[in-house]
Amino acid sequence: MSKNEWKNRVSTAGRVRRMRSSFHRALANCAWLCNGILLYLLKEIKMKNIVVRLALLAAGAVVGVAPMAHAQTTYTSHNIGDFTVKISSYATFSNFSNSDGCASSPFTPTSSELAGPNACRVYTGTLTGTGLPPYFNNDPNNWILATFSSAVSSIVVFPNIDHVGSAYDGYQYQIYGSNDGANWTILFDAVTVNGTGEPFTLGTFTGTAPTTVNNVVTGGCRSGSGCVGYEAQFTFDAAYKYYAFGASTEAFNSQNTDQELSAVGTPVAAVQTQPASGTSPVTYVFNGTAGQTVEQIVDLSKSGVDVTGVSVTVTDGPIKSTDFPNLVAFTSFAVDQCFIMQGEKDGSGNPACKQYQILCTTSTNTTPSGTNCPVSTARNEFYEAVFSPAAASTLMPTGPGNSLPLFMGNPTAVAYPMAIDSWGGGNCVFPDSTLADELCPQNFLTTFSSVGDPTYATTITVKNVNSTVIPTYNHPEQQTAVTVEGQNSAGWNNSNTVVVNFSTQAPFFSPAPNNFVPAPIARVDYWVDQTANDTNSPPASAMLAKPSGMCPAPSTTPPTPPSMPLPAFVSSATLTGLADGSHVLGYFSTDCAGTEELLFTKPSGGNWMTSFLTKPINVDTTRPTISVPTLSPLPTMNNGIANSYLLNQSVTATYTCTDPVVGGVPSGVATCGPGNTNGTPTPTPGIFTSPVSTSAKGPSNFTVNATDVAGNAGFPAPAPYTVVDQPVNLDLFYVAASKIKPGSTGSNLAYFIAAVNLAQTNVASGVVVTDTVPAGTTVVPGGAFFDKVTCSSSGCSVPKTGTPCSVSGQVVTCKIGSLAPLNTLTGAGILIVVKVPPVTPTMPLGTVLTDTATAKSWNADTDGIDNSVIIKTTVTN
Repeated sequence: MSKNEWKNRVSTAGRVRRMRSSFHRALANCAWLCNGILLYLLKEIKMKNIVVRLALLAAGAVVGVAPMAHAQTTYTSHNIGDFTVKISSYATFSNFSNSDGCASSPFTPTSSELAGPNACRVYTGTLTGTGLPPYFNNDPNNWILATFSSAVSSIVVFPNIDHVGSAYDGYQYQIYGSNDGANWTILFDAVTVNGTGEPFTLGTFTGTAPTTVNNVVTGGCRSGSGCVGYEAQFTFDAAYKYYAFGASTEAFNSQNTDQELSAVGTPVAAVQTQPASGTSPVTYVFNGTAGQTVEQIVDLSKSGVDVTGVSVTVTDGPIKSTDFPNLVAFTSFAVDQCFIMQGEKDGSGNPACKQYQILCTTSTNTTPSGTNCPVSTARNEFYEAVFSPAAASTLMPTGPGNSLPLFMGNPTAVAYPMAIDSWGGGNCVFPDSTLADELCPQNFLTTFSSVGDPTYATTITVKNVNSTVIPTYNHPEQQTAVTVEGQNSAGWNNSNTVVVNFSTQAPFFSPAPNNFVPAPIARVDYWVDQTANDTNSPPASAMLAKPSGMCPAPSTTPPTPPSMPLPAFVSSATLTGLADGSHVLGYFSTDCAGTEELLFTKPSGGNWMTSFLTKPINVDTTRPTISVPTLSPLPTMNNGIANSYLLNQSVTATYTCTDPVVGGVPSGVATCGPGNTNGTPTPTPGIFTSPVSTSAKGPSNFTVNATDVAGNAGFPAPAPYTVVDQPVNLDLFYVAASKIKPGSTGSNLAYFIAAVNLAQTNVASGVVVTDTVPAGTTVVPGGAFFDKVTCSSSGCSVPKTGTPCSVSGQVVTCKIGSLAPLNTLTGAGILIVVKVPPVTPTMPLGTVLTDTATAKSWNADTDGIDNSVIIKTTVTN
């Protein structure tokens, strides 16, 4: 309602009202003088009805008007969703006669309706009742009723601002509460407002001031009726089902007494209490909006603990990220960063970190305390924080393995430190409970995950909780090095008993940032071949490596950061009865502050997850198998000796080496061959060939040895044979021109070479004649071959065609084979024809062309002198 409308409606009493309004403003601005001023004014003002009301107001001002030094905080947000998101339900408006046609009594607003563009406003109240003053200084007041389904002590008022720039418009109301709708208690009245322009702040007031006020217009605009703004949250000493809203003192003094409201809601409680459940998780929702999730889950369903009569209270409190380092200085959490949650706001309306306090009451102890919370005999109580981080990039993967970022070169982890009920930061001591001997704070985080990133979930799995927890990241994590005795570089052991050594190093930084103090290592747990579904609970077969560490006694005295790294915690375990095959050693270390050494990874395109550390242990105690070698050619009878080869005869052996499949995975063949020198590793049967030595006379064995990758040696596989000698006497004869004209038509030089065995009885085997033709000449195509030569009393045959010899540059090789002894009158005839080049400066007339031929066989030669000839021919005209 405009000021002109007000003047028209009360024109007769206008001058009196303005006089009273001036008096009220003066009274409110000097409340500490009210007693004296009141006595004077009561004498000067003769109107009885005015005196009575002034007396009431003065009495209220003396005891209830407060200066600005109250708990109110103000913050600026232009997004109405920041306020509606924390509303659990809205009151139903009734007893109003005006709404600009957008609603009729009764009317219940909604968050979507408040967001506009059609946010409604209601005004011109019609409610009356005992305790609701119908007049203010002889001016009529009007009251609008807001009804909740049940009594609530915290409310959020959504005023409708239709006079932007006017101080009164955000504080145009006073509030009364009732539980029967008839008897009312005054809760709040805005007496003065400070400021000369937007934004305005509450000045003096009676009753309970709002804890927070948003001093800007936030949206929800409706043409002709203004916008939603100046949302104010109140927490009263008692809970009420009915709230009556009348015009405030500031509204009357500013001559605009129609309080205009868009909604009154009750916020999601910052302190929530629910009965404990032994059958299902209990969720405490502090912000349920997508992208702003803030929840705490308490799951005692797996503990088996009797929770009859137990109630769990979870308190949700914001922490500024800039304040957090002071809380954790001189602890092992000193460099942690608390998660900034999108749905949690500090007093300035900015996203903040979250501190949960988890307390319990029982049927016999109704004082909330962490020590009242159920205690299990095993680590099977789950406390999970689910939240949306303020920035999805808070934990971007870095480095190999898509793991968490490093801090000063040290791996980091997500943590969920827990402290005592009344923790104000620093080192603490848990009360007499199962945690009394543990360092405080304790990190009980067991899993970290993201579900539809960027929603994160941190879980602690404990025997009991006590009781203040803050989700953090960038927590320095200890590192464990694992060595397996007897394990080779390929990761295999050839024993069914394996000794594992653990060496765990606590983090260390110098100088210590924020007075970081590492926690000593307490223990290492391990298991073999047991798959953990998640890191909330190790497999049931987990065992403690020996020895376990000694933890310092808890104390509230800040410790001194160490000047050097703590000694490594060394422990060991003996694994017995390991079958052949692949095994997986799972393990994690725990420090004295409860931090478990876990692996945090985020696969590309996937979600964050935690897993235990693992190390493969492969066992292979089975020897590789070796087949008996097959010799080729097979040994024969030589010089009356069976199963023999001739001296220097060419022989090869073929064999296989196989690593049997035992336990599903063989280690594979590492070496296979004579003297462990031949062959390559192969996991499947492999066929190998090797030359067989016949260079020494007498009995011999071709023995194959083999080892597998694990180092097991197979049983050697021998193939016996004997090397014998049949002495022969190879001799070469030749026929060739002693002179030759230089290169011209017909200038080819032919060499006729005869190879014979002058022995009386022994056959020469493996005979090869190698001829090196003169430099500068070339063997004509088809000009090198040999054939058997037979002699008689009439002469010897001369080869004209026969078996080609191989030609490689200047070297001609003729593989003749065997030569019968002399008494058979046989031999081998070789024909080699070369092209003689023309005379050149490098080959002038008189050049001597030299050809060299040599005969060899497998047999020993009794006369090694005459098995080689040199043939010389002079180039001349």
